Amino acid sequence: MFAKTWNGKLDLPPAPEKDFWEEVIPAVKAKNPDFKFLGEVYWDMEWKLMQQGFDYCYDKTLYDRLKNETAKTIRAHLQADWDYQKHLIRFIENHDEMRAVKAFGKERSKAGAILILTLPGARMIHEGQMKGCGIKLPVQLGKRAYEEEDQELLEFYLRLINASPGKEFENGNWSLCKADPVGGFSNTNLIAHIWIKESHRRLTVVNYSPYPAKGHIKIPNINYGNNDWSFGDLLNYETFVYQGENLQNHGLYVELEAWKGHIFEIKKNK
Repeated sequence: MFAKTWNGKLDLPPAPEKDFWEEVIPAVKAKNPDFKFLGEVYWDMEWKLMQQGFDYCYDKTLYDRLKNETAKTIRAHLQADWDYQKHLIRFIENHDEMRAVKAFGKERSKAGAILILTLPGARMIHEGQMKGCGIKLPVQLGKRAYEEEDQELLEFYLRLINASPGKEFENGNWSLCKADPVGGFSNTNLIAHIWIKESHRRLTVVNYSPYPAKGHIKIPNINYGNNDWSFGDLLNYETFVYQGENLQNHGLYVELEAWKGHIFEIKKNK
């Protein structure tokens, strides 16, 4: 970045044989193996820092697409290689950006939160985000204005955290899911992905748009057989039962209002 900024403006000295982090990170980890390096990095430099040893780097691309773009470009970003995805920090709010409820609007911020708290990588929640704080605080300010808590939003986040895939999916298999159309309704705004580890299965589906959406979600890596399957929605406290043959042939039918989502725990019925 120094060379890109100053090349042609200064007589630059020769670059060092090794970048700073290539020497520092191994030395720190030799003494403290569990120490984690997190990089607040932009300008498409994330992969370079990961290769130099950073455990996680900001996923600013996802933040920008969640705030400004559509489900199509979000899905495209999530098709990156696993070795890249698992080292990203997912967020919709931090100390530099506007508060999520202001930048996204409340309902869109909830849809974004469902995604960032279920995707691979590190998951970051900013102070005050769960309570719906709307005032962006300068980091050097030692005081703040009083804000009323948004109790409904706080309860949503508590449900979401409890529903999100946790340690039980560590080293599990993660994949995006395809959404097929239903009738004349749009399926293009549905984003779906699944975590699988042994008998644990956690499916997330989000309608990332201001319009209703329907679709059949094709879930990979499940052998349905002739069993019935239960889909327990951990976010909305509902359970749906489907025949395995129907799931195999058509996929999981979903119908979601604007900015809504499901987090399903999938179980084979006995």
